[in-house]
Amino acid sequence: VKRAKEKNILLEVNNSSLSPDTSREGTRENVKTYLELCKKYGVRIIMGTDSHICYDIGVFTHVEQLIKELVINYWEDQIIEFFGI
Repeated sequence: VKRAKEKNILLEVNNSSLSPDTSREGTRENVKTYLELCKKYGVRIIMGTDSHICYDIGVFTHVEQLIKELVINYWEDQIIEFFGI
């Protein structure tokens, strides 16, 4: 997270990783820690769906619960500002 801040790199959180149906153990707790560090160091986040089926594209149900304030691709004006476009 510190290195991402130094290099002005966006970090990603995938919605599918936070699904209750995921086989990954401890993901929610790990993501919470990860996001706390992002908030502490002012690192911006981009949401991803990691979709493997068309119905999941653009669905961020699980991610939104945790990171709305850090997500850059949730707010159009913040994307424009970040990339200077």
